[in-house]
Amino acid sequence: MSVSITEIAKRLNVSHSTVSRVLNGRGKQYASEQTARQIRDLAVELNYRPNRLASGLLRGKTNLIGVAMGRCNSSYAGGILEGVRAACEDIGYQVLLGRAKNDELSESKQVRLLLDYKVDGLICVADGWGHERILHWLDEVVMRDLPCAVIDSRAYADRVDCVVTDDVAGAAMATRHLIELGHRRIAHVGGGDIRTTSTDRRNGYLRALADAGIASDPALIQGCAYSKESATAAIQTILEVRPLPTAVFVASDGDAYWVWQTLNDRGIRVPDDIALVGYGNLDVGLGLGLTTVDQAPQTLGAMAVKRVLNRIDRPGAPHEVVELNTQLIVRRSSAARA
Repeated sequence: MSVSITEIAKRLNVSHSTVSRVLNGRGKQYASEQTARQIRDLAVELNYRPNRLASGLLRGKTNLIGVAMGRCNSSYAGGILEGVRAACEDIGYQVLLGRAKNDELSESKQVRLLLDYKVDGLICVADGWGHERILHWLDEVVMRDLPCAVIDSRAYADRVDCVVTDDVAGAAMATRHLIELGHRRIAHVGGGDIRTTSTDRRNGYLRALADAGIASDPALIQGCAYSKESATAAIQTILEVRPLPTAVFVASDGDAYWVWQTLNDRGIRVPDDIALVGYGNLDVGLGLGLTTVDQAPQTLGAMAVKRVLNRIDRPGAPHEVVELNTQLIVRRSSAARA
């Protein structure tokens, strides 16, 4: 068990400040070489470990980056965390994670806990958080002038830095892939909420159709709230439309999984009867062989750290939206139109 500076000072009959200065490498002016050696030897003997948080508070810097997120049980969230961790490790920072349940009270509590730990900066992963609930506590972060970056939404660019992927281009790329395979009746599941990611992916889908001279059919576009029930209801509605689509672009891999399951339950084969493309490159799509759009979550996490550090060094700099490119990952769920 580690002892405190006070215990070392008591045993050697020296002041607390003398021990503190010696152990922090600043003791030459305050202690003889013999006293300094005794302090260092006793610290090793008693297994002294510095309280880095307390030291940081005295310096006005804790070397902690807080991460607030609504869920961390997906490969996307895990990739972001790994990117944050690796970037922080390279510069001597530690990561403090605030994992909140899906309710306003829990989210605000976790963010305030991170603030209580005096983190030097905060990263929020907007995936899974409600827009209004983020605004509920984000104003407090802004009021404190705490360097902050939001991942996965540009909706807060008037307040903080935002790190996003180019979802319009990514969705257009996914839809264009289906068009190049010969599909013209392409349905879309997604865009059922106010999040900018959902809107951008729908707009990318519509852009690709327009660029190819294909008129969009409103009956083939169904909103989805990123849940099993919503995704299942959306694809069931689409399957009532005639003629049937020959392909479906889904705005998230999680929903694409439930779309696939519903198609399978209806005896519709993927990709023989209907081709399927998702978004996010999540682990849930790997076993299915789901064609998808990769968002490079580790790069998102690392870039968010970079933005927070930039804000620490330049507190008055204008807020920025950093937009990263996406990549199409082609697997067996997309095939040429029969």
